[in-house]
Amino acid sequence: MKLFDPLKFVDYNIDGKNAILYYQWKKESETMAEDDYKLTMAFLLNQVKEYDLKHVIANQVDKKFTIGLSIQDWVANIIRVVSDFGVVKIAIIESQEFIAQLSLEQLVEASKKMQHKATVLFFKTKKEAYQWVLEEE
Repeated sequence: MKLFDPLKFVDYNIDGKNAILYYQWKKESETMAEDDYKLTMAFLLNQVKEYDLKHVIANQVDKKFTIGLSIQDWVANIIRVVSDFGVVKIAIIESQEFIAQLSLEQLVEASKKMQHKATVLFFKTKKEAYQWVLEEE
């Protein structure tokens, strides 16, 4: 039996000093199945909880996977869960893929109905995302 390896689809870094999880999708995300996406997100969620992180920077630039309607509510719930874990800011660096970006925007809108406490904003660059996350609240 082969174990699932989330690093096939995503690279990540934890900045403990600033309590930030930064992750970046790989081009291989284009071949992800919905279960691969869910397992990868669950892995990242576990990092947030384990290291008590307060900020997430999600780099979607190379993400080719489109979040389908069948899992949109599940993914939107992830934002509520990380918020419950104490995350206060989620910066999303926009995908270059139009449909993938549109699905991201739809899920952020859906997540607002779940009344999470985290602020979620979209950015064009990694630099802008880090500047916002590191601003004093």
